[in-house]
Amino acid sequence: MERAKLASPEQPAGGQLESALLDISAADLVDAMDGGVQELFKRVEVETRALLAAVARRRKQTDPWLAAINSVLKEIGDFENWMKVM
Repeated sequence: MERAKLASPEQPAGGQLESALLDISAADLVDAMDGGVQELFKRVEVETRALLAAVARRRKQTDPWLAAINSVLKEIGDFENWMKVM
């Protein structure tokens, strides 16, 4: 009965070998794809770190400028208030 199941017209005996080979090939394909995806994620991570470092450098450069601009604006406001009082 087991033998009849293996040689049924729906799936010939050679079909098991083919499906096993397809399973192996599919597993190899998935492994290859996963490796490619992992490599891309590593590249994205490296680029992200570089971008964050560049942003931190620019922030250190612009913080003093912003402080100077805020100081000047405050002085202008103080001068306007002084003029109104006079």
